[in-house]
Amino acid sequence: MDIEARIVKIEEKEIKCVSAEEITKKINELYPDVKIKSVSDKHYYTVSESKWKEIIKSDFVNYKKYLSDRFDCDDFSRCLVSRVIENYHLNAIGIAWGWMKEGAYHAWNFIYTAENVILFVEPQNDYIWIPIPRKFDYEACEIFM
Repeated sequence: MDIEARIVKIEEKEIKCVSAEEITKKINELYPDVKIKSVSDKHYYTVSESKWKEIIKSDFVNYKKYLSDRFDCDDFSRCLVSRVIENYHLNAIGIAWGWMKEGAYHAWNFIYTAENVILFVEPQNDYIWIPIPRKFDYEACEIFM
C-alpha cells in the first residue's frame, strides 16, 4: 500500500494557530483538577473536527498489534501523536492519562480542534468522542501537550 495515498490533504488555509494558553484553559474548564504535565510549544496548529476525523480514519496506528508492556496504550498514544506531527505538522494533539471506569489507569489521545473543542481519541480502535466533565468512561488526570 502506498503510504502517501493515505495522507489526508490539508490546505494551509484550513490550519488554525492557537496559543498554548487557549488549550490549557479549555482543558481546565473540562477538568479543573487535571495536571498539565508538559506544554511543549507556545503555539499549536489544528484543523476542523471533520478534518481531524479524516486524519484519524486514514491512519493505521489502530492496526498495530497490542503487546503488553512493549506496545500498549501509552505506545499507541505516542505513535499517533508522532505520526500526526510527522505527516501533517499539526501539534494540537497530545496524550491524556487517567482512569477508565473499569479501574485501569490508561493512556489515550486528546485533540484541540479549530472549533475550540476537545476531542478524545482511543488510538487502539480510532473511537473519537467529545468528553463531558465527569460523565464518561475515561477520567483524565494528567495531560501531556
